[in-house]
Amino acid sequence: MKKIIVAGIAVIAFSLSASAQCGKKINWIASGFDMVDSAGNISKTKTASVLIEQTPESIRFSYDGDPNSVMEGPVQNVVCNWKEAYKAGKTTFTADMVDPRGESKHAKFVIEAIDGKIVITGAADERPNQILRIKVDRYEEK
Repeated sequence: MKKIIVAGIAVIAFSLSASAQCGKKINWIASGFDMVDSAGNISKTKTASVLIEQTPESIRFSYDGDPNSVMEGPVQNVVCNWKEAYKAGKTTFTADMVDPRGESKHAKFVIEAIDGKIVITGAADERPNQILRIKVDRYEEK
């Protein structure tokens, strides 16, 4: 009986630690990004210092510290499912992203880790065949 209780506590603790990242502020950092079509073909590659600032309420994307590259918006419809924090799992959400010109686009995002490799993809409903793909180099919890 003790073994069952200990095993149950271990499973609960592991589950809580894996999903604990879902409510945190996280900076995702990358050294570039690709634009791909729905078949995964790369149409553009940009080498740049990419910063994605994610909170439970919003997401902000920028590169090379350029204020003209900033897109940001409120996060909605979050589904967070991680088996192991930052190693295996996925978060999906939508956001109404606003660019520096004030134009708004409704976008769907996926943050997914497989074997510890994290990739963020995002696509605006208005341009479903232009998918932003970012291979994350590192992350920082804030």
